[in-house]
Amino acid sequence: MTDNTLARFCQAMKDLGLEPVSTPAIGYRYDVNEAGHKFSFLIHDPDESFLRPPKVTVLRKPNIEGVRRTHIIEDNTLCFVDENTYYFDAKQPEKAASDTIGFINMTIKRMVSPTLSHDDFNNEFDAYWRPHQYAYLIAAENAKYIERYRRRSPLSIAESEETLIHEGRESGAFKAWTFKRAYQIDEHEPIENVVQLTIQNPPVPAAADIPYKWPIASWENFVLWSKTQGNSFVAAMLEKVAKVALRSHDITILISYTNKSGLMHHFAVRALFKRDIRAIAKRDARARESAKKNRRNKRKLSDIVSMFSAQQVKSFERLGIFNASPSFVIGRNTLGNDLKGLKIGLIGCGTLGGYVASTLIKLGAGTGEGGELILSDGDLLKPENLGRHVLDANYIGELKSFALKHFLQNSVHWPLNCELWPPIDAAHCKRLFSHCDLVIDAVGNIPLSKMMSLQLHRSEPSKGISLIHGWIDADGNAVRCLLDDRKAGCINCLRVKGQERFPIFKNENDGNEHKPVAMSCGQSFTPYAASVSLAGASLIINTLLDNLHDKNSPRLRQYKASNSVPELKWQNMKSLDTCDVCKR
Repeated sequence: MTDNTLARFCQAMKDLGLEPVSTPAIGYRYDVNEAGHKFSFLIHDPDESFLRPPKVTVLRKPNIEGVRRTHIIEDNTLCFVDENTYYFDAKQPEKAASDTIGFINMTIKRMVSPTLSHDDFNNEFDAYWRPHQYAYLIAAENAKYIERYRRRSPLSIAESEETLIHEGRESGAFKAWTFKRAYQIDEHEPIENVVQLTIQNPPVPAAADIPYKWPIASWENFVLWSKTQGNSFVAAMLEKVAKVALRSHDITILISYTNKSGLMHHFAVRALFKRDIRAIAKRDARARESAKKNRRNKRKLSDIVSMFSAQQVKSFERLGIFNASPSFVIGRNTLGNDLKGLKIGLIGCGTLGGYVASTLIKLGAGTGEGGELILSDGDLLKPENLGRHVLDANYIGELKSFALKHFLQNSVHWPLNCELWPPIDAAHCKRLFSHCDLVIDAVGNIPLSKMMSLQLHRSEPSKGISLIHGWIDADGNAVRCLLDDRKAGCINCLRVKGQERFPIFKNENDGNEHKPVAMSCGQSFTPYAASVSLAGASLIINTLLDNLHDKNSPRLRQYKASNSVPELKWQNMKSLDTCDVCKR
C-alpha cells in the first residue's frame, strides 16, 4: 500500500463517520448499536500492503442473556472475516474500508442472535474450548492411551515433549507416527487411561436448565455440563471412568461430535484423581454387579455422581486435540470419497507413476479393509531419472517399484498395504484384472497398453473393473488420459488405419520435427520438465475421482503444456466398429 493508498483508506474511514483515535498506529473507533446492544471497536493497524485485514479490537461488548460469546478470540480480537475466501484490494482502499465495516456489522448480527450465535459456537467449537495444552490424536475410533514423549526436531535439533493419544504401541499407526516424529520410547508398559465418548447433541445446547460455567474449569463443572447431554450419557461416562480408575488415577475423557457441516471435532479433559479412587472404583464395580443381580434395586445417578465427586480430583485441565488420525487426514480433503478399501494396481513406477502413487496414498489407497496398492516396474532408478522423478539419490540402483514402496511407506504416518508384483506380462495382467478394482497404466508403452486393454476386455464382464491409461505425448507438450470401463472406446480406438484419430500436433509435419535425444544404442529420452509429469499425474487422478462420483464423466482427456498442441475436447470416445480389442 502506498502512502496515497493508505491516506485514501484513512479518509474513507472518516467519510464513513468513524472517529480517529490516537494510538501508536493508525486507529478508528467504531460504535454500533445492534438491536439495542451497544458495541465499541477499535479498527487499527491496517496492513500497508493489504496482505491481511486491519485488526479489530473489542472495546466494549454487552452481556446478552441466552447468547454465547462468539467471534472474539485472544486479546479481545474480533474475528470478522474469513481470510481464505476474501482479500482486500490495495487498488480499492475505499472499498476495503467499506467492506471492513460491512463484515463487522454482519458479524455483530450473528453475535446478538441466539440462534446464529449458538450455531457459530458449536460449528467453530475449537476456537472457544481454550485448552490448557494440546495432544495429538492418531486413533480416532479406538483411543486407549495418553502418554508424553520426548522428541528431537530434525531442523533445530532442539528437544521438546508431545502428548499422544493412541490405541496401543503394537498398532501400525503408533509405530508409523512415532517413527516419523522420532519419539524417544521407554520400555515401560503404558496403562490404559482414556475414556472415549461420542455426543449426539451439540456440545453447548441452545438452552440448558442446568447451570454450568464456560469454559469448563473443574471436574464438578464438567459433570454439570455432561448432564446437558442427558442422564444416560453421564451414567455411561462415569461407568467407563470407574473401569479405567481400577488401573489409573490419571484419566483423560476424549469426546467427539459432528457439527452441522459434517466435520468431526474432538475435545478432551484430563482429571488427576486422588490415589484412593481405585478403592472407590472397586466399590462402584461391586454396586454395579449387585444392581445387575437384583434389578429392583436400580442405582440412582446421584449416587454414582457422588462417588466420583470433585473432592476426589486433585487437578483438572482442558485438552485441545490435533487430529492426526489417518481417517481424518485422508477424509478431510475427500469428505469421505476416498480410495480406502480398494485394490489398485499401478503399472509403471517411473516419473509419471511415481507422482501418481504419491497422490494415491494421500487419497487412502492401500488403507482400509481389503485396501491394497500394487506396484509393478522392472526398471532400475538411474542418476539421469532424478531430474523429474519423485525418488531421490538414496534410491539409485534400486528397482523403481521396490524404491517407490519404501518411499511411500516413509511418506505417511499410517500403515500402508503396498505389494510388489513382477514386471507385467499377459499372465500377470490377467491375474491383475481378476484381483483389482482399478488398474492404472502409467508406462506409456503402446504395445503394453494394448495388451492390458485386450486382457481387460477378455476378463469377467460382471467385475466392474476400470483401466486408466495415462501417457505423456507430443514430446512433452501434452498429457493424455483414457479411462476404459468397457462402456466406450479403448486405447486401440485412438488410431484409425495407422493414423491418430485425434491428432496431437497442429500440423502433420510437426511430429517429424521433434525427435528424442539418443543416449545409447537402442535407448533415447525426450527432454521435458518435471511439471509435465505432475500434470499427467493430476490428469489421471482427477479422471479416477470423477469416474468414482459420476460414471458418465469424460473418459478421454488432455492437458496442454504448450500452444503447439491443438485442443482436445474431453469426451466419451465411441468404439470403432473395426476395433479388434473392444469389438471382439
